[in-house]
Amino acid sequence: FKERGKIIRKTVTFFVGITHEQPIRLSREHTGYLWLPYEKAHEKLTYQNAKELLKKAHEFLKNNNE
Repeated sequence: FKERGKIIRKTVTFFVGITHEQPIRLSREHTGYLWLPYEKAHEKLTYQNAKELLKKAHEFLKNNNE
């Protein structure tokens, strides 16, 4: 991304997991969060690569949690 005309390199890391607890603690970089079922989360995403990643994670969890 660009900030003040300079290109800033950014790495985004996604972690996949299942929890049975809802309370979370956010870092100072984050302003909020949502717990959503897969279908609603997919609708909420705006970037195609994020939608594809969510789909793969959903399939992985579904196939490995039975």
